[in-house]
Amino acid sequence: MNQQKDRQSIRLQGYDYSQDGWYFITICVNGFQEFFGEIKEGKFITSKWGEVVENCWNETVELRKGDVSIDFFQIMPNHFHAIIIIGDKNKPPMIAGFPDTKSEKSIFKSPSKTVGAIARGFKSSVTSKIQKLENVDDLRLWQRNYYERIIRDEQELYRIRKYIQRNPKKMARR
Repeated sequence: MNQQKDRQSIRLQGYDYSQDGWYFITICVNGFQEFFGEIKEGKFITSKWGEVVENCWNETVELRKGDVSIDFFQIMPNHFHAIIIIGDKNKPPMIAGFPDTKSEKSIFKSPSKTVGAIARGFKSSVTSKIQKLENVDDLRLWQRNYYERIIRDEQELYRIRKYIQRNPKKMARR
């Protein structure tokens, strides 16, 4: 059985992920290996690989300056959570309901400003820098995909921020 053909997209069908909006993403390490640090007493302690992750995430905003901002992020031992804002960071998440798909405004937006392009660029940058750091050629660091959620209103934004913030303490209890 060909797994490639059987894979179904986890993206919302028909939604334009370059639209202005707030997005929650989670990117996991391949095999959930704990490369980026450890949890001690409910706090995340960053490893050298975790420092690479943090630096690359901060560079993400610089590379896409103007149209992309980051709100809140948390590096965990085996995954990464972040809130990305495409468009005006002072404009709250869509409060009036679900945004229209394929808006005319977004048709002309650079493909590098999509949620997928941001996640791919970040994953690629982290992998490349860790390969150089460790002097290895072939490192399969990340799971193939990532998880994302369109943040629909301020209440959801608040819940997601709390979830990200509490994640190290939650993981410490396991």
